[in-house]
Amino acid sequence: MSIAHELIYRWSRVIDPEVNMDVISLGLVYDLDVDEENMRVSFKFKPTVPNCPIGHKLALEVYYAVAQDETIREIDMEVTDYVYADQINQLIREIEMERRKKYVKEKGKGESHVEKNEGDASKEGEGRSDKK
Repeated sequence: MSIAHELIYRWSRVIDPEVNMDVISLGLVYDLDVDEENMRVSFKFKPTVPNCPIGHKLALEVYYAVAQDETIREIDMEVTDYVYADQINQLIREIEMERRKKYVKEKGKGESHVEKNEGDASKEGEGRSDKK
């Protein structure tokens, strides 16, 4: 089964209890892009309504449905159309950075590769100085 099919299957298990339907049937996960060669996944998620009372919870469930696959190197998730999108996107970025560091450590590769993918050269230097 392809990564995309596996993710769609997992997301079909994430239920929005307000409407008792899964996030795939509701069309809440979109713009899925899977790079199987580099094990990178990017997608967007939007709650059913901009002020969804469980938007944070659903966003994290959608993220963790992907993150449970330890073979995926990078997850780029963006929450859209939500009043707290900035806050939840920041939280997911922080969680993802920790997950990437763990991935790199477990795979025995240097952290500079992960930090370079962030597109911030200053982080690369910070990562090295933290390890001294």
